[in-house]
Amino acid sequence: MGLRASVSRVKITNHFLSPKTTLPPPNPSLEYRTNRNTMKKLFYILFVTIICSIHAKSTTTDTIPNAGFERWVNSIWALGPDLWTVSNFEILPPSVVADSFPYSGFLAMKLINYGNIVPIAWTGFPITNHPINIGGYMKNQLYTNDSVTITVQIYSNQVLVDSGYGIFYGGINPNYIPFIVPVNQSSMSADSCIMYITGCNTPGSEIIFDDLQFDFQVGIKTLEEEGVNFYPNPCKDLLIVEMKNPGDLPLSLSAFDMKGRLYNNAVHFDNTDFENVAIKPGYAKFYINTSLLSKGIWLIELKNQNTKRYLKIVKE
Repeated sequence: MGLRASVSRVKITNHFLSPKTTLPPPNPSLEYRTNRNTMKKLFYILFVTIICSIHAKSTTTDTIPNAGFERWVNSIWALGPDLWTVSNFEILPPSVVADSFPYSGFLAMKLINYGNIVPIAWTGFPITNHPINIGGYMKNQLYTNDSVTITVQIYSNQVLVDSGYGIFYGGINPNYIPFIVPVNQSSMSADSCIMYITGCNTPGSEIIFDDLQFDFQVGIKTLEEEGVNFYPNPCKDLLIVEMKNPGDLPLSLSAFDMKGRLYNNAVHFDNTDFENVAIKPGYAKFYINTSLLSKGIWLIELKNQNTKRYLKIVKE
């Protein structure tokens, strides 16, 4: 059955001309100039549209799609987070669902095992910079012997160049806690990323995620460019940090292990008087007590209102 296009004719009446008014003959030169001006306007509109679309696209570069899980859409089988693929099937209860008690906003993403299938959620997207880690917030409702893993794969020219892996074990916690998953830094190039979240192997286990984000400011090269130097590394009980541009003070201090677990009270400043850390304008020196850290690799987070910096250290 073919489609038939209908065209309606519209009579245009110029109410400013009387019936006896005669119009001048067409002027080819004027018509040419008019068409030329029209084409210029069309090209200008097209150019502005392209520039605006490129700018709009660039503002969302290097962000995880639907990272706050505010958007949910109907898929073939069930409701799922927009721009994510999840293990929801029509004949089984959904294992990835929206949760109405988020860390921020209106919704979060819950992985739950109803006894039929282990939940999984994954997404792939382009990036232009190499992330140092992925962080966010989770509410751990896993049973004691259960776990959830987050896997991050970084690609360049369709070749896997780096990855990150974090595993979170069970322990009922009614509150959201921050987490971090470090990403290897074997390569400086990156053009795409794939992220997997899976777990809740025990029926009844569940975990909720919200506000996922990348951090790009923690590579060694970036720290050198920002004038950050820290030593000794490996360290024992004391870590000295020198910063050419410390920014707004005071700084908050946190420690993460390689599984992304946060240890708020494991490190502290030995010089807590931030008014006296500046030796000269644009330069500051901090002493961080690391005596409570166990042996191993740690990420030390220095954060103010505008900037996060991570120092990767080895504790002896």
